[in-house]
Formats: sequence, structure tokens, C-alpha cells
Amino acid sequence: MKELRTKAEVQSSYPVMAELCGHLSEKEYVQRVADMQGDGYRLFGLYEREELVSLAGVAIRMDLFNGRHLWVYELVTAGKHRSKGYGHVLVQQLEEFASENGCSKVVLYSGMSRIDAHRFWEEQGMYEKRGYVFKKELV
Repeated sequence: MKELRTKAEVQSSYPVMAELCGHLSEKEYVQRVADMQGDGYRLFGLYEREELVSLAGVAIRMDLFNGRHLWVYELVTAGKHRSKGYGHVLVQQLEEFASENGCSKVVLYSGMSRIDAHRFWEEQGMYEKRGYVFKKELV
């Protein structure tokens, strides 16, 4: 697992992240990551022979319900590399990173329609569906 810190590294990860966040242009993606990095966002990639195969955006957060935890904003494996165990490896490394940084939990949001993603998280062991997220667009 390697942290992507520079603009060039982030930009090079766009094709993989676009599989999850295709609504963003490359320019928007790079700018959002830069903005989020100022608030503790970190982008980690898993590589196989120098090819990015899986990517995760995370941040260490604190709240009243979860205490200090690792919030997973995004986790995606490149389509041609799915079902090869890369996502599982990345999750294990993120869990180690969380523990090393004093986190007691890993927490994430997954959209209601993402049945395959739900199955993935449940198969990781000890991840369970715990609630709903409510959203209202402000115009």
C-alpha cells in the first residue's frame, strides 16, 4: 500500500477512481482530492507490478458515536482486477493503518443500490450494516 500525495500521483489514479466516481472529470477529481487533503483525507493505492489495481480514500475522524475511527470515503478495485483479492488486501492494510493510528473502528458509507459492494464488505468479516444515511440536495 502506497500513499498518493503529489498532484501527479493523484492524477495518475483517476482512471481507477473514475470507475467509482465517473461523474467527476479528471480536473475536478484532482482538485477535490487536493481540497480534501487539507482536511485530513489520504489516498492509498495498491499496486501489482507498478500498476494501480485498487484505491482507497480515507481519513481519521472522531465523533461521539464511533470515537476515533478510520472513515473510508472510497474503495475501488479496477474492473479488470476485481475478484482477485486486491480489495481484501487493501482493506487489511487499511485496518492495520487504522490500528497503528489509534483508531478503534473502520467506518464507511455504501449506497443502497451497491449490492456487490455490500457483499464485499460483509465478506471481509466483522463489517455489518448499521444504519441509513439521509441526504438532501441544497440548491
